[in-house]
Amino acid sequence: MNPSTGKKRGDPSTPSSPRQYKRQRTIATPTDSSTATLSAPLPDTITNDLGLDKHPQPSGPYLPSLLTTLVNPKIASPESAFSSKVKDRYLSLDNPPRDAAKRKAARLRSKKLRQGKNKKEKLNASDKRRLGVYDVPKEQCKYKLFEPLHELWNQYMKDLLGDSNNIVAAIALPKILKADFHGCLLTVIRSKCPSYIGTTGILFKETEKLFHLVTADDQVKLIPKSNSVFSFSLNTTVFTLFGNHLMSRASERAAKKYKYKFTMDL
Repeated sequence: MNPSTGKKRGDPSTPSSPRQYKRQRTIATPTDSSTATLSAPLPDTITNDLGLDKHPQPSGPYLPSLLTTLVNPKIASPESAFSSKVKDRYLSLDNPPRDAAKRKAARLRSKKLRQGKNKKEKLNASDKRRLGVYDVPKEQCKYKLFEPLHELWNQYMKDLLGDSNNIVAAIALPKILKADFHGCLLTVIRSKCPSYIGTTGILFKETEKLFHLVTADDQVKLIPKSNSVFSFSLNTTVFTLFGNHLMSRASERAAKKYKYKFTMDL
């Protein structure tokens, strides 16, 4: 016998071990009768004492009957309101699933927009050379394609210098030095390389040290400015250009201030 409880050790109602006690607790679960007692309606005596309104028991399903009782009949018919707004309607309690690829694309797009607002991408000189931004395709290096450019250049020089028959050297030379020669028909009259002498073509590209010419037979010639002398004609006037004086880019030459110097010999 257990002196504290007064029960014998062999009594089945007395748990002999913690495991047996836990099993007994697990078995002692609420029954359906206890659950039904919790959800049972209040007795009439309690509802009368509290002054609660007693709703009549619905004859059909509980939810439609409850909703129809909550609708004000003066505003709308309860049955029509239930059939138009509640009946056969589905309410999704979960967010609609989205594809992982769509989420990733949206995330990358928003990140790109944020980066574009903060910083604008610019190409440096090496990127431009690598991409060939200023390169002219070989199939487009045709003499006939640049003849309209040469005509535009002639009109540009006439507007720049005025009447070619009354040109003042002190005024015309600085203008010629800063002029844009794209479209000019240049001829090499002197050079340290004899193979360049006599080459004539339309200038379609100018770099710091080179003139890119396309000849009448659609050949591209790269003539170095250094140690070369060029000439071009405008109406009846012939102008001479020393390549050593033009050793700069066209954009830099247009903004540069030059000083008068003696003519260099090759």
